[in-house]
Amino acid sequence: MDALVKEKADKGLNFRDAPTPVPRDNEVLLKVKAAAICGTDVTIFDWGESIRRWIKPPVIIGHEFAGEVLETGKNTKKLRPGDLVSIESRIPCGICYQCNTGRKHLCSNLKIIGVHTNGGFAQYAAVPEESAWKIDKTTPMEVACMMDVLGLAVHAALDEDVCGYTVVVFGSGPAGILAGCAAKAGGAQNVIMIGATQYRLELAKKMGADYIFNIKDTDPKEVIMEITKGEGVDLVLEMSGAQSAINVGLEVLKKGSRFTAFGIPRQRVTIDWTNELIMKGIRIHAIIGRKIFDTWYKMMTLVNMGRIDPKPLVTHKYKLTDYMDAFNILRAEDRKCGKIMFAID
Repeated sequence: MDALVKEKADKGLNFRDAPTPVPRDNEVLLKVKAAAICGTDVTIFDWGESIRRWIKPPVIIGHEFAGEVLETGKNTKKLRPGDLVSIESRIPCGICYQCNTGRKHLCSNLKIIGVHTNGGFAQYAAVPEESAWKIDKTTPMEVACMMDVLGLAVHAALDEDVCGYTVVVFGSGPAGILAGCAAKAGGAQNVIMIGATQYRLELAKKMGADYIFNIKDTDPKEVIMEITKGEGVDLVLEMSGAQSAINVGLEVLKKGSRFTAFGIPRQRVTIDWTNELIMKGIRIHAIIGRKIFDTWYKMMTLVNMGRIDPKPLVTHKYKLTDYMDAFNILRAEDRKCGKIMFAID
């Protein structure tokens, strides 16, 4: 089969022929229909320092994908050939303390499809049945392959009530844009999007953000305080990991409100612990992954009700053979794209 492989500990990927996987007893074999490129995949391509301890080449990458079940292992129970599924990329061990107390997304022995095991940038993929979420066959492929990132966004925005809130999102990448969509779906009064890429900010506006501001030509603290009439915001969704965004986010947050930490900083962060956290009674809520499968029920309901439509986020589609074109767009400084999808025949 055709596959996109991280073959060695160096920059780049390889498109090559790979053996078609054979499903184990607890796995299903999928004909991959669509896959989306994540920022993690770009980091793997660039062999960024943050990913090196997680991935051991060679491995077929890709963790945001959907496909049709072709074959099931003998111990599978829920799925049948012909079912359409989207993939939960995080594989919990099922036996650690976190798994046994209902927090599988925080599993102590977690593995990630497309990082620790072969993933979906290929014609076929074998995945644990538990990782395959059955969806309606009428679901557009643009939606089916984005449930992973949508789940991150829904978890970040809606793990607590946001109805009537003013929310500011720092970071206009796909997860940030979808987090804004999720906040609006949850009843947020206003969503303010702060980012550095104009193309993506305009996309966020198209998808429901009330205000968009580019940090290259705007003082974010000034415009946020102007919009909120000096009161500040009820919720900060920090999706960028930038030191400056973290600082401004804490400054514009109302006393007693929530700061959601999602973006991964590239270096240690310094904050005014006394004045911005303790004296303001701030709650910092760190988000990783999706709640398995609590978040899935929540986001599927929002999608099926039409409260969130992720389709406009897919701005480019490529064949797997054209992977270099796709990755070059994402690696460009101006990032004139939303999500890039591989349509896999």
